[in-house]
Amino acid sequence: DDDHVIPLCKETISQGHSVLIFCPTKNWCEKQAEAIARHFAEIGSAALAAKNGTGFVRASDLISFDYESLREVFEQLKRTHVGLDSVLMRTIPHAVAFHHA
Repeated sequence: DDDHVIPLCKETISQGHSVLIFCPTKNWCEKQAEAIARHFAEIGSAALAAKNGTGFVRASDLISFDYESLREVFEQLKRTHVGLDSVLMRTIPHAVAFHHA
């Protein structure tokens, strides 16, 4: 993460705020979302060993996510007529999503 985006995301989220990142291409957008989700998953795995019964891993003890809402979003997207995007399938459980035109 040469631009130090991931630490900025973690810091901002740990203070109770959301993050919106603009990327120049669709591919970059997806790759950045995956990188952030992977980082949050690694932190969660190291900090929490258990998955809190939902299958979703928390990013850290400092970052608190609404896992019931994340699971609901995940299930709603799976039920749409286009289904759940394969990248979102990997990022949403870690409270990371993306949108590109």
